[in-house]
Amino acid sequence: MLKESLEKKEILQRSFSFVTSDFYDNYYNFPVRKFLPMPIKCSNSMISDMLKSLTKEKVSLPIHYNEPLSMLQKQCEKFMYSSLLHQAGTIEDPYLKLVYISGFLIADVSTNINRILKPFNPILGETFEFFDNNLKYRYFSEQVSHNPPISAFICESDNFVFFGDTRCKNKFSFFKGHIELNFMNKYNLILKNTNDHYIFNKPDVFMKGLVFGSPHFDFKGIINIDELNKNEASAVIEFFEEGKKSKTSGYFEGKILDKNKEIVYLIKGSCDQNLYYTNKDGTGKTEIWQVAEYEEFIKNTDFINNYLISSYSCNFNNLSNEEQNNSNSEFLIKGVTKQKYDLSKKLPKTDSRFRKDQKLVEVRKLDLATKEKERLEELQRKRHKFFEEKKLKYSPNYFNEVFDEKNNEYIYIFNGEYWDDRKNNNFVKLFDIFENHNSQV
Repeated sequence: MLKESLEKKEILQRSFSFVTSDFYDNYYNFPVRKFLPMPIKCSNSMISDMLKSLTKEKVSLPIHYNEPLSMLQKQCEKFMYSSLLHQAGTIEDPYLKLVYISGFLIADVSTNINRILKPFNPILGETFEFFDNNLKYRYFSEQVSHNPPISAFICESDNFVFFGDTRCKNKFSFFKGHIELNFMNKYNLILKNTNDHYIFNKPDVFMKGLVFGSPHFDFKGIINIDELNKNEASAVIEFFEEGKKSKTSGYFEGKILDKNKEIVYLIKGSCDQNLYYTNKDGTGKTEIWQVAEYEEFIKNTDFINNYLISSYSCNFNNLSNEEQNNSNSEFLIKGVTKQKYDLSKKLPKTDSRFRKDQKLVEVRKLDLATKEKERLEELQRKRHKFFEEKKLKYSPNYFNEVFDEKNNEYIYIFNGEYWDDRKNNNFVKLFDIFENHNSQV
């Protein structure tokens, strides 16, 4: 197992690119959407619908509790703040590097602020890619397991690689009126120019106010950031549950430590506001991250009843030039000549953008979206049955599960083949999971 793990990690390293043009794609030079096509609200009581679902053989919430994004897409949201990782890659001071990496992790947590609805569960084998031509990164994710549901992802630029998966446990407490999420695996960040390799966890997440009060997220627990190769510096960030230290939800405090565990910098802030650092004596306060502002139409609506999807995430379902003449959009790359690139012809049929149920939720055709979601789930059940009857074991196409001996856990390693298949327009090994093929795989 150890030899196999090392070999597959070498495959990950060989998949890295140092060619800047690999992180720019003309097919993403279409206008971006500033907001979703229609306002989205949910009118029913979430807790009453949850209780109703428990009385049925098939437990599922109505589709109006789904935001029109899949979990594969949701994992890409954090990289709207990838400039913090780019900045970390240019800093020589190992302690200041960790300040900026901490800022990125806090930014990741901030994407859940007021987001009380759930993303779509991806179909096994579903994929999603994204290029940001301004921030110069490429992202890819794949649903690698159905039970338990796991989405693996990797994001790469010319100076960093960030990868992980969504393994977690959740439990619902009726008496406390909240759902608790505990994330099982660590994230990995590699800075290419120095080969610094950081690992870190996520805090526990609570969705509170499901029985009493207003639904909202809260956070608790400690993030540990360690560097595996040089071991020069580390960080400890603690999230305090609301009410502790008389703080609201999302408040955190942290320390940047040297190899002797002595404090070099202090960090403080709130994931719905900002992060700043000071010297160990509290002097020299400097802000390095601030939460992105929500659009005016979001600020002026009831946050409990809205998805609060940022303008950045509104574009994850966007395809080709379908909105060239829509006043709700503007060009992604300023100064780029209008050209007709059709992204739909570049993507595999497994991409989340081809999910009709998500697109129907976007335009509030909920009855049709429900029927389509049920159809996709039935197709998935047929494929599982086919695998069982043929005694086949499903293997992801672009990620390998390996044992990470340093952290004593299993992780998913990207094999790099997706970008080759995309370049050659050769996705023959993928089957169309969104259409009926009589259970054939």
